Amino acid sequence: MRPRRRLRGVLAVALAFVVTVVLAEAGARLVALRLGESSDWNDPGLATQVRNMRRVGRGEGGADVVLLGSSAVGEGIDPERLAQSSQAAESAYNAWHAGAPASALDLMTRALVLPILRPRLVVIGLTSEQLNDNGTGDDSYEALRSSSGRPRVPGDETITQRLERRIVSWSYLVRLRSTLRRPNELVKGLRAGPDTNPYNINTRGMSFETLDKELQLTARHLEQNRQALADYHVGSQELPALGRLVHRLRGNGVAVLIVNMPVLQDAYVPLHPRGSADHERYQSALESFTRTEAVPYLNANQEPWGPEWFADENHVNGRGSARLTKLVSTEVDRVLNSGE
Repeated sequence: MRPRRRLRGVLAVALAFVVTVVLAEAGARLVALRLGESSDWNDPGLATQVRNMRRVGRGEGGADVVLLGSSAVGEGIDPERLAQSSQAAESAYNAWHAGAPASALDLMTRALVLPILRPRLVVIGLTSEQLNDNGTGDDSYEALRSSSGRPRVPGDETITQRLERRIVSWSYLVRLRSTLRRPNELVKGLRAGPDTNPYNINTRGMSFETLDKELQLTARHLEQNRQALADYHVGSQELPALGRLVHRLRGNGVAVLIVNMPVLQDAYVPLHPRGSADHERYQSALESFTRTEAVPYLNANQEPWGPEWFADENHVNGRGSARLTKLVSTEVDRVLNSGE
């Protein structure tokens, strides 16, 4: 009798496992139906960006200038204002991705920016988060890399990743795993409904969520940035990824401008584990990189930026965006006119 009991127990566990997987898969499919096309991108912001970029690529043949970075760029540099004030560029697009480190920006450039927007100049806006080898940037990279809608890039995937893509083609639970690990973004997407715009991204890629806000430092956002800056280290992973990105752009005949984005120093710098020592290490590494690679560089943090220019510790408000965009526009003209 004991072997039979043992067998029944094993079968019961196996059945429970199968039922759990089936229910989870059914739930994931319901989530995918609610998200619509966004379910192909593991992030509703990415889905909105891709739709916009394709419209710009088809309708206008691309953009002269592409702005690349995390939400600090997405909410900070206005592509329409830049194009209006620039003498050398007729159009611009803001191709940002939330929390994206340099490695994610490189992948986004290979898969989307270069083939769709075909820019003359790419402006790469960075804060210390984008070059942290030990922060939370892996989540943003994985959300993009594992998105089922992402175009394939030659030599981009390992054998394991190609197998994973086959599984993703039929399992919504696997397809949405990155989305399900990002509950804040998921809730936004579910509330907004299929193929809508929970990040308030306009047709040129800019998010206007913070433009009308005055400075507000919240415990939740401060902790989010503290996690992104945890165990701070620069030089072994994300800085080489930035180098690959710059070389890739130049190899395709695209000029590059790197911008050290403004932050509210008194609030942002102490979020690093070693405070100003970490932030100075980041700035030193970035300045050394731009000198070695002879990349045009705008250190926007050299300007005085008080609380009146910010919505939070690392996102400017509307006044700050207008000021920052003017600084970037001046450098864009200098780079395009000089042929650097």
